[in-house]
Amino acid sequence: MPMLTVKSIAEATSQKGGTYWKVVGEDDAAYFVWDSKLAKVLRPGATYEVEVKDGRFPKLTAAREVATPDGTAQPVQDEGQPEAEGETERAIRIELVIAIDPQTLGGLIDLLSVLLERPNRK
Repeated sequence: MPMLTVKSIAEATSQKGGTYWKVVGEDDAAYFVWDSKLAKVLRPGATYEVEVKDGRFPKLTAAREVATPDGTAQPVQDEGQPEAEGETERAIRIELVIAIDPQTLGGLIDLLSVLLERPNRK
């Protein structure tokens, strides 16, 4: 997959009234996004692995953010503690969406309270 570092992103309206986004890469190449969900995750300065449908107006069809332009993880260091030699950390963001039947909510709360009372295992 090609890599893209977003320089800018701008919302526009097509001649037929549809909304699209023009994404400009660091190399000044322009790409177009017609999917609002995809457009919402793109940020200037961020680097992505992208899928592009070639044509007169190259269309971004998918994007996965990477930590650095070369695709490697970027180490994160706690400012208060020196980094141990050879050790690096990476910030990880996890989002979890759960659909819960209201009748089972009480059981789920009981289960979570039991799990939270357990000591951390490493």
